[in-house]
Amino acid sequence: MTQEVARKESEALARPSFIKEGDLRGTENIQSSDIKPPALRLAQSMSPEVKRSEPQFIKDLREGELFNSITREVYGEGPVRLVFINYLGHQNIEFDPNDRNTVLDGAVPDGDPRTEFTFKTEAGKQVRIRPRATKFANFVVHLYINGRPVQLMTLSLKSTQLKKATQLLTIFKLSKFPSFAYAFDVTIATEHRGANTWYGWKFTPAGWVSEEQYNAASEAFESFKGKTIVAETEGDPTADREEDSDIPF
Repeated sequence: MTQEVARKESEALARPSFIKEGDLRGTENIQSSDIKPPALRLAQSMSPEVKRSEPQFIKDLREGELFNSITREVYGEGPVRLVFINYLGHQNIEFDPNDRNTVLDGAVPDGDPRTEFTFKTEAGKQVRIRPRATKFANFVVHLYINGRPVQLMTLSLKSTQLKKATQLLTIFKLSKFPSFAYAFDVTIATEHRGANTWYGWKFTPAGWVSEEQYNAASEAFESFKGKTIVAETEGDPTADREEDSDIPF
C-alpha cells in the first residue's frame, strides 16, 4: 500500500465531531438492491486501466496490482485482507467479441451451448475454442488494509481463477461456520501456461476474524439477505480469440 492510499484512508476515518454517528437522513429510501458495490480488480497487461490510450486509464496503476473499480484507488500487490461476507453464486456472461465492454447476454443459463468448449481442426491439429460465455464466481467481501476497514466490495473470479473460487467455497462449506468467520490475506502471483504469463490471485488463510470484523460482516450479511446484489464484471480482452488450450482463459 502506498503512503498516499494510507493518507486517504486516515482522512476518511477522521469523522468531524459535528457529523453524528447514526444520522442516516437522506438514505431512508435506499434499498440494498439499489446498491452496486465497487469491484476489487486485478490489472492485467491488456486491462484498459493500464493503457494510457484508454479512457479507463489509471495513472498510478501497473499490471499485477489491485485496484478499486469505482474510486480507482490502487492497492498495489498486497497483501490486503478480505473477509468473505457471502457467495453470490456463479454467472455466465456473453460479451461482444469485438467490444468487451458490451454485454450481449448477462444471464446465459448453465448447459447453454455458449457455455461449452468446442473444437476445430487446423493444420491437422485439434484446436480448442473457449466458450462464448464467460463464467464468473461472485463474492461480496469486506476489504481491510493494515487492519483498517476500507470498503464493502465485490470480487469476481473467472477463467483460470475459477479453481481458486472452488477452493474457497470448499473451505467455507466444510468449516461448518459462516463464510465470514475467517480472514484471508490476498497477494498476487505470476502464473504461466506455455509461453503465456498473467497475474493471478493468491488467497492465504489468516485465521479467525476479530469480533469487530465478525460483527461488521454479520451486519452486512443481514442487510443484504434476500436482496439482489449486482457484481461488476468485465470481459477479458486476451481470452476471446480462437486459440488452443495453451492460452489462459
